[in-house]
Amino acid sequence: MSERTVRIDANGSGLHVQAVSGSGHTLQLDEPVKVGGTNKGANPLETVLAALAGCEHITAMAFANKKGLTVHDITFSVVGRYDPKGMSTRNDIRPYFQSVEMKVSVHLDEGDEEVKWLHEKTENSCPVVQLMKAADVKVEAVWEKA
Repeated sequence: MSERTVRIDANGSGLHVQAVSGSGHTLQLDEPVKVGGTNKGANPLETVLAALAGCEHITAMAFANKKGLTVHDITFSVVGRYDPKGMSTRNDIRPYFQSVEMKVSVHLDEGDEEVKWLHEKTENSCPVVQLMKAADVKVEAVWEKA
């Protein structure tokens, strides 16, 4: 099996964390001031949802390009639901998403069948959505033609 690695180096003070990817990109993660952060970046769960949208977008565009579809843009609205009690001392509640809902609007020249095809290919191949599903997160996605 051929294997690749992904690397992040991170350091922080207080609740603010700066992470640098292996390719040199910097991410700022933080919490809002009201919970003790400095609000210099998205919180980690927001970052996970951004990674999901980004991964789905990149995966969809790769398939669209391979098939020769003309995609002008893709818009994602992603909502994750979790029980914050799981982040405290409640071991019976998981500290991550229970469910994630995505609404995806695809602006392309082709028709609804291509949107359906693109959705299926993307959902089956996107590493982030597959990671969520493996963690038993209920992922619901509605894709539509813009």
